[in-house]
Amino acid sequence: MRVLKYLPVGVQKVVNPDRSIDYQLRYAALVEPIGEFEADPDGDIQKIELIAPVDYKNYFDWGEIGDRIVTRALKLRESLEANL
Repeated sequence: MRVLKYLPVGVQKVVNPDRSIDYQLRYAALVEPIGEFEADPDGDIQKIELIAPVDYKNYFDWGEIGDRIVTRALKLRESLEANL
């Protein structure tokens, strides 16, 4: 995918079971396909499917945190689409 515009959604601090800390920076982005999906070099991804953001729980569920991320990203969508 080609990223056309993007904005940060927020940062999440994750404390791992071994007490190490990771930070996850989340972005909302407007994208467009570059070409047809060919293959994932790692083999984990079998296909790319564009979905409506509100349907994300049909594909993965990040719980309450995921709900907040998606809600924030949808609010940022208006800013991303302005002056595109």
